[in-house]
Amino acid sequence: MFSKRKSSTKSCHDRSVPDGSSSQHVDVIPKVGFPAEPIDSEEVDAWRTAMDEMKPHVPVVLVPPPF
Repeated sequence: MFSKRKSSTKSCHDRSVPDGSSSQHVDVIPKVGFPAEPIDSEEVDAWRTAMDEMKPHVPVVLVPPPF
């Protein structure tokens, strides 16, 4: 039979913070909201056209003929 180990009462996250610490998330940066800017449909169409013209180069694999 196997004996069960007593599980710790602290979680793994609590181990990284010393006891007595009042804040676990010292380095967390709050979210910042940005105002929505109006989108110019002509600018979007121009961007899509430019992206379609910039196709990535497809590499060609040269296989030597069999002997």
